[in-house]
Amino acid sequence: ESAFRSALKARPEDPDALFNLAEVLRRAKRSSEAVVLLERLIAKTPSFPGVAEALEGARREVASPGPGQVRLGLLRVATREEAEGLARRLAAGEDFAALARARSTDPSASRGGDLGLVRPDELAEPLRSAAAALAVGARSPVLETPAGYVILRRQP
Repeated sequence: ESAFRSALKARPEDPDALFNLAEVLRRAKRSSEAVVLLERLIAKTPSFPGVAEALEGARREVASPGPGQVRLGLLRVATREEAEGLARRLAAGEDFAALARARSTDPSASRGGDLGLVRPDELAEPLRSAAAALAVGARSPVLETPAGYVILRRQP
């Protein structure tokens, strides 16, 4: 996996590197991450051999819950202040998916923050601990990550 990630960093739009990393992620049971890469690939190179089939397979894997998998929503923003403001809006009853679509900087924003089914142990800390502790329908507090500030929601 690290070799493919290095190749992808060196040439972020290389279709072969995207496809191969997605396949490695699928074999490692990290299909939700593979879906993101394959969607990126199909948007840029729809005729890439095997990409449509790989994306369909990865989506099927994400939709079929396996042991320990949970459905998560994610809302990511750049600053703690913005994240705290969104947390207050969520607590007041605003819709998670609508806020994610409007405000999140994560690639999942177009899907209302839906990450699909993931195993919490696939996630980096602090997301791993927060996801594992969430009851269905519950939201995490604001979590600081290297890529910004995150609010997770355990989807039904």
